[in-house]
Amino acid sequence: EGLFSPKAITLGCTVVDMTRTDRTSPTGEAFITVQMQELAINAYFPEASRRTEPLASPCLDPDLAKVMPPTLIMTGGMDTLGPEMDELAEQLALAGVVVTHRRFLEADHGFAHFPPVATAREAIELTGKHLLAFLCRDGSPLPEPVRCACAGETAAEHAIVPAKASVSRNRPP
Repeated sequence: EGLFSPKAITLGCTVVDMTRTDRTSPTGEAFITVQMQELAINAYFPEASRRTEPLASPCLDPDLAKVMPPTLIMTGGMDTLGPEMDELAEQLALAGVVVTHRRFLEADHGFAHFPPVATAREAIELTGKHLLAFLCRDGSPLPEPVRCACAGETAAEHAIVPAKASVSRNRPP
C-alpha cells in the first residue's frame, strides 16, 4: 500500500537471475562473456547471499507475476541473456500477466542500440507502442506529439524530443 505501481514495463537485454554465470551464446563470440557476468554479479551483489533476493533475481521470486504490469520482453537470439528472458516471458504469461514477447533471432545483446538499424528501430518502436498502449488507458491524455531532433530524420531513426523542446547535439566533424 502506498508503493509505486507501474502501469507497464519493458525489458530488453535484462539479467533476471544474479546467481548464474554459466550463460553462453550460440555464437562463438559472446558479447556477454562469463567473465563479464562474474564482474557484474560481484560488482552489484558482492554478498553472495543477496543474489537470490527478488530485486537481484526477480525470476526466482514466486510472487513476481502478482506484481508485474503488462510487460514487453525483447530478447536477442544470439544474446547470452536471451534464453532466461525467453523463460521469464513464458513464466509470466502462464501466470496470467499480459506479455508481449519479441525475439530478434539474429541479434546479440544491446540490439536496440547497435546496427542493424532496422532491428534497433523495431525495438524502439515496440517500446513506444507498448508504453503508450498501457500508460494512457485510464483516460489520461496522450503525450505531446514528437518531432525528431535532426531535420529530415524520422523519430524512429534518431533522438526523439517533445515537440516544444530544442536539442543541441555535439556531432563529430
